[in-house]
Amino acid sequence: GVSIGIAVYPTHARNAESLLNCADLAMYYAKRKQLNFSVYSSDLHERYISPPKIIDGLALAIKNNKLDLLFQPIVAMPHKEIIGVEALLRWQHESHGPITPQDIIAIAEHHNLSLELIRWVLTSAFQRIKECGVYHGNSLNIAVNLSLNNLKDKQLIEVLEAALAESPIAAQRLFIEIPEAALVIESREVMDNLLSIHKL
Repeated sequence: GVSIGIAVYPTHARNAESLLNCADLAMYYAKRKQLNFSVYSSDLHERYISPPKIIDGLALAIKNNKLDLLFQPIVAMPHKEIIGVEALLRWQHESHGPITPQDIIAIAEHHNLSLELIRWVLTSAFQRIKECGVYHGNSLNIAVNLSLNNLKDKQLIEVLEAALAESPIAAQRLFIEIPEAALVIESREVMDNLLSIHKL
């Protein structure tokens, strides 16, 4: 189902970017709790998303390759042909158990780990496909989710180019999935990155 995050101007933030970040955090919480919607509150981050042990744990998990990826087939209808896979992030915390993808992204976004996380996802996804022999010629597509923070990062294109340079997958086979907020926020960095991705 659909989960909606709600943030109110000027109660929760006084500019568009901060307001969208608050709404995103409320949305992640709504997804985590399987709610239709959630309203942002100032203690949402500390209480529900990222206790210190989980924050530190994510940084170490990225550094020590302790995250995992699942690959969900992308099927073309009506012939039910598998034309690609979507890389889905997973993390089994040693003391907190499974951490949802929504929480992983929220933690990364609010603690400056977004770039390192997407670097790990891209490198690991390409390597896993190569090792497992999933890659067939040059015909398999792979979809990867980018967060709003990724799209605002000036180093994103460099990370994408480096990962593609080490992979057997052509750039046109990499499908980038972006959050809805990227289409409404007025950000030069986001627009520049979207244009650069299109040119890869």
